[in-house]
Parts: sequence; structure tokens; C-alpha cells
Amino acid sequence: MKNKNKQDVLNDIFIVLTTSLSLESKANILSHCFLWAWSEWDGKYYGCKYFSEKALEQLIHKKNVKDLRHEHVIPRKKLIKLLLELPQQEITIEYLEKFFNEWVMAAVITKEEDKLLPIKDMPTNFYKEKNIWGRYQNKNIKIYEITWEGKNITEKKEIRF
Repeated sequence: MKNKNKQDVLNDIFIVLTTSLSLESKANILSHCFLWAWSEWDGKYYGCKYFSEKALEQLIHKKNVKDLRHEHVIPRKKLIKLLLELPQQEITIEYLEKFFNEWVMAAVITKEEDKLLPIKDMPTNFYKEKNIWGRYQNKNIKIYEITWEGKNITEKKEIRF
């Protein structure tokens, strides 16, 4: 998505969701283009807004990302399902902007933590409480919100589940 701003990307997403493409084609485009691009907008590792405690320790002390994973907080399959189930008349640029800003994000976690998380769906409390951190909470993975300046951390705040 080089040389595009978020508004351009939202316009492209709107076009994909409101055209007569097959659901499979829409899902593939969303998964392989837009969801990854959005979650990596500020950086795949350095610049990513959310980190597990263990991943942050590894990045700070070892200075490498080899055993880290940029992982969607809400699984991509779930995000795609939510988007494809939207009635056509409810799909607007404004709705997509809110959806992508609130739901399409990633956390950097370790390989070991990644193996602990359910990969396809969210815990049942997600639907009632809209708790996007439920998968992490259920596995006792502590998450921090990070503020970056280049490759330097300027602020670290624990996410309270």
C-alpha cells in the first residue's frame, strides 16, 4: 500500500465490499492486502502499538525480531466474516473507518505466546463485552500500549483487561 493514505485504502475497501466479486475473492483481497496493510501501517515490529510483555523484553534486550510474531488481535478470519456479513446498505466509508480503527490491529507477541492463542475465533465474552483482548486475557498474556519515536519507546502503558 505504498504511496497511499488511509483514506485511499478505505475507499478501496469500500469498492471491494460493494462490488459483485465473489465472497471468496473479497475474503482473499481483504486478508492478503487490506488487513495486513492496516495492522502494519506504523510498523510491523518497531512502531507497532501493542506488545506483549515478553515480546517487548526480547525486543529491548536482544534487539531482534526473529522469534516475534505480528499477530492480529482479532483473527483475520473473524474480521473477514464480520465484514462480509454486513448488509450492503450499512457499508459506508465512515463505518469502515470506525471498524478498521477499532478492530483491525495487531500485537507483537512471542512465538510461544502465538501457539497459546486460539487462531480462528474469539472467546464468547467478545460478543457481549466487545473485549478485543479476550484471547490474551484467557492465556494471561500481559499487553502494553507503546508510544514510539523512531525505534525508541517513549511511553509504555499496560492494557487493563
